[in-house]
Amino acid sequence: MQFYAPGELVTLSCPAGYRPSPPVIKCVRNGSQAVWSETPTCQQEKCEISRTWDSGLQFAHEGQFYALGDSVTLNCSEGYWPSPPVIKCVRNGSQAVWSEIPACRGVCTMAGNWPSSVSAASARTEFAVGESVLVTCRPEQYEGSPAWVRCTETAGHVEWDTRNVSCVEKCPRPQWDPRLRFVPDQPFYGQNEHTTLSCSGGFQPSLSVIRCVRWGQTRSHWNAWSVCAWGACRRITENVTCAVTPRIIPGSLEISPTTIKLHWTCEPPKSCQGSWKIRAQCQLDGPLSGPCQRQRLTREQPLQGLDGTVTCSSLHPFTSYRVTIFGGYPATRSPSTVLYRQRVTTSETAPDKPEIEPLDLSTKTLKWKQLLPCKGAIIGYQLNITARREYNSDFLEVKALRVNQSVTKYLLQPWRHGTNYTVTIQGLTAAGLGQASHWDFETDISEPDIPTNITALSIYSISPSSGTALLPLQPFPELHGPIREYQIIVSAMQNGSEADTCRSPGLQPFNSSLERDVYLAAVLPAHNLTGPTDFVLGNGARHYGYYNAPLRPHRNYTAFVRVVSRWKQVALDSPGTLTAPLGFVSSQARS
Repeated sequence: MQFYAPGELVTLSCPAGYRPSPPVIKCVRNGSQAVWSETPTCQQEKCEISRTWDSGLQFAHEGQFYALGDSVTLNCSEGYWPSPPVIKCVRNGSQAVWSEIPACRGVCTMAGNWPSSVSAASARTEFAVGESVLVTCRPEQYEGSPAWVRCTETAGHVEWDTRNVSCVEKCPRPQWDPRLRFVPDQPFYGQNEHTTLSCSGGFQPSLSVIRCVRWGQTRSHWNAWSVCAWGACRRITENVTCAVTPRIIPGSLEISPTTIKLHWTCEPPKSCQGSWKIRAQCQLDGPLSGPCQRQRLTREQPLQGLDGTVTCSSLHPFTSYRVTIFGGYPATRSPSTVLYRQRVTTSETAPDKPEIEPLDLSTKTLKWKQLLPCKGAIIGYQLNITARREYNSDFLEVKALRVNQSVTKYLLQPWRHGTNYTVTIQGLTAAGLGQASHWDFETDISEPDIPTNITALSIYSISPSSGTALLPLQPFPELHGPIREYQIIVSAMQNGSEADTCRSPGLQPFNSSLERDVYLAAVLPAHNLTGPTDFVLGNGARHYGYYNAPLRPHRNYTAFVRVVSRWKQVALDSPGTLTAPLGFVSSQARS
């Protein structure tokens, strides 16, 4: 109805969630007008979900109205939390209102994009948008520097800003061949940490040492196992496996001064053929410095099959080498595992020629320097002495002798005058005599040697009537040089100085005015005196320009024989000065 008469009652009602106040009104008269007894209103008796609230709110029990005292649990989409999480319908005067106006607020938790590699320094588990927290890398599995992470909201999406996090996962212990053993053995390995691999049961790992390194250009890359050699690292892309180690069985060994040959066999066949790479090497064993200069020679050769020969050539004699056979598993790896090793010394050989010093004729001593044991142990020296004479083709003396390794000089005895010597010296090792050094020299002639059985001359068959006498002569040995001539000297002096006079080199032939002086009566070439003979003194003959004058009666004469040795413009007379008598006899011949 649109109109009500005074006195009529009207019961009121309101939309859902509201109640009329008062519930009944009455039309009454006020003077000349009809009015309602009260002005009614609709008062909210339940709480309603407002359409102006955050659209991201989610209700545990969806409904339009909630009675007084009802509690509602709220939720938000991922990355948001309701604030408050629960609201309650309460009375505010005559109205039913919510205890709080809820909203979805952005919150970062330890879920979502929170890095698993870090732990927070704070005990809190929720952080509002804009808040930051200091994090550190989990040391048991990661490594890196501390960093700050910040809770951010972008285009309605809440997440952690982790750009400053630089944690890199350590290398986990590889799950390769179960027979592998690691030293040290740990779940994770940090940057540049290495571990040594071995295999149980006599097997050999395909890699022996591996190292954890960062791989790639960014810090976010996971570290990879790498093997490093000669300063370069190679990423391991295949599993390390265990294989049976080849066994090298040495056979006969042939050694020469410059070559080593080792015969070998290999077992088992599977390891020796294909799965392993095997190489042999001969390397100088010892320092390069020292008296014997060595070049660091290294000889290598690949080995294939089940048997063969390692041959190392162009080596130094009497030198120690290491003969090593290496294996690499798998065959694509460079050989690094020692399968066999032996030290071998090459054989000795004949030594080099000794270094000699110039001959000192005053000491008659040959000197040389000790040989170094570069080609073998020096056990001594051999000298070969050959003596010849140019003027006597029949003369030959040969002498060979050995001295021990400590001797460095030799006194040449006997020392022959007027002799051509060739002396060679050679070092001696167990391999034999080496190259020879030699001296070639000629000794000077000396005064003719007087045989010990000749002490004086005898003159006999003196004939006063003919003025002659017989002087016995015999050839002298050419021990100190070639005998060129025999000079017959006659002296008629009576003052006893004739011995000194006959030493004069300038004796003159016979002259009648010098008949009482010393004169040269005859010169006999040595080649004419080949045996004992009697020389007729005073027979008036001429001998090579000299007059053998007859001896005058009633005179005392002394006869001298002077032996002259001459060689290469050097002339010497017996015995010890330029002219000296061999001996004399005084014969008084009275006519």
